[in-house]
Amino acid sequence: MHAGVRTLAARWRRHRHSRRNDTGSMPLALLVTLVGVTLSAGMSGITIGQFKDTQRAADRVAAVNAAQAGLDAGLAQIRSVYKAVGNVPGDLKCLVPTVPVLNAASGGKSDYKISVGYFLTDPAGLVSKLAPIGDLNNITGLLTGGPSAVNNLLNTVTTTVNTVTAATGVTDALQSALGCVNGKLSQVPLYALLRAEGTSGTASRTLYATYTFHTTEDNIPGGRIQLYNNGGPKLCLGAGNAAPKPGDEVVAVACTSSDLRTKFIYPKNLSLVLEGTRAPSVTNAITGVLTGAKTYPYGLCVTATTFTNEAPVKLQECVTPKSPLQQWSYEVNEQTYYATTNGTSSNGYCLNAKTTAVNSPIVVRVNSGTATTNCKSTGNLMHNFSPDAAVGAGSAGINTGQLVNSKEVGRCLDLTNEDVTGAWFTSRKLAPALITYPCKQTFTSSVYWNHKWTAPTIPIGQYKVTGQIYTVPGSGTYAGKLYCLNSPGPAGGYVWVSACSGGGNALQWTLYDQAPKYQDSYQIVDQNGLCLMAAGSLGPAYLYSNTVWSEVITAKCDGGELQKWNVPAYVNPNPLKSMVEK
Repeated sequence: MHAGVRTLAARWRRHRHSRRNDTGSMPLALLVTLVGVTLSAGMSGITIGQFKDTQRAADRVAAVNAAQAGLDAGLAQIRSVYKAVGNVPGDLKCLVPTVPVLNAASGGKSDYKISVGYFLTDPAGLVSKLAPIGDLNNITGLLTGGPSAVNNLLNTVTTTVNTVTAATGVTDALQSALGCVNGKLSQVPLYALLRAEGTSGTASRTLYATYTFHTTEDNIPGGRIQLYNNGGPKLCLGAGNAAPKPGDEVVAVACTSSDLRTKFIYPKNLSLVLEGTRAPSVTNAITGVLTGAKTYPYGLCVTATTFTNEAPVKLQECVTPKSPLQQWSYEVNEQTYYATTNGTSSNGYCLNAKTTAVNSPIVVRVNSGTATTNCKSTGNLMHNFSPDAAVGAGSAGINTGQLVNSKEVGRCLDLTNEDVTGAWFTSRKLAPALITYPCKQTFTSSVYWNHKWTAPTIPIGQYKVTGQIYTVPGSGTYAGKLYCLNSPGPAGGYVWVSACSGGGNALQWTLYDQAPKYQDSYQIVDQNGLCLMAAGSLGPAYLYSNTVWSEVITAKCDGGELQKWNVPAYVNPNPLKSMVEK
């Protein structure tokens, strides 16, 4: 009994000694709580800091996006202001935004400000020098105000570290800049420098980019203009000097002479430009120094000195957009370049070689009626000229209703012999065929009917349209009736015309503008999926009457230039270049 009691008491004592001791638990809990609160407070500051950093980064991204939107908007405004007349900007308005700050996002969260400067040389390498002046619309005031205006402006710019150095850089950069007078540019620019300042929150970022005005057709390679050769030496229109310069005489030179002397282009303003004198100059992106041989922004042009009989013709700097003294309308059938006094009609003078000898001066002669000097006579060495296709199409194109082949750049779709019956072909038991022929010209762009084609208009926002393509004879039995391009069928072959009133799928063609894929662009496709093509390169069977004129067929589309028509003078999906941030 007693032993059992002792045993129970001993077990009770052991149980008490094994119980957990809670002494100090409360202070420990308070310490843990204090540490947790302290850490939470520290983490909160870190989190807020990270949030602010993230917001600043987001603002910077939004700001540069706004600046990019500003460049896009500036480009759109330039393109809308400059309405092309021929191949050069016809409206010389300065681009000065009427609203200084334009919203790039709803709610005004991101904004941009744009300005534009105009130059005769590439300004891409001048951005660092021009950055201190800020808004590029300041250029006009700096050009008219001189050095004092530059210094006054720079003294107001707090970011300019060294005003003297900056002033020197700005002055250098302004050497090729163009100013505005009463909202108009002093002359046609070659380049625009766009500046877009984007803002978002507290962030601000500024982008610059360069836009090139394509005042010359980039798709004209240039070629020789040969005088009529009646068994004598091959003579071509050429410069009288091996290193052409303004004031040099235009002469008849051996066609084997250098390209620099004999290679001409014939752009939309109807000038004859010595191609090699248009070689571009370049502003070095690092030094800002102008390099290259280009002294004449638009090249040297064949220029009449005066309109008196046998007055010499000389090379002078090309005038833009055009000058009557430098305009020459090529009469295809007479193989003659006619002059103008008013820019709208011929004055009766034409280009002539004074003699048949090498280095004979090229002069203007009035139409005198004699076999030697009559501008309308053919087969005459003195005034009959035959340009290579590569010389160019002159004013021909969409505005004149002509279809210019992209490969044969000086050749247009021609209804052969101006005869819708195709009698020349059928009398020889041949299938009638349209041809590509030197593009017909007039000073008013109103060309003869067999070169003038009417096609459906491609809707805005679309790149193709389907319909009939027709011409309307201006005289004779079929005058006033519509004649449509007629597909030869699924096997392809020679293309001719038939009365549009007959209808049918053979008269339906799909015209392409710039398509998502360039290989599809600017094609004319029949309902069989075959493309309209200048086929002379395929051999003699596709050359009209043993000449150099291609006959026109339909063939499997291959995306080649022989199957493209009315390609713009310059096609560039990325018109802004040399984008930098300052």
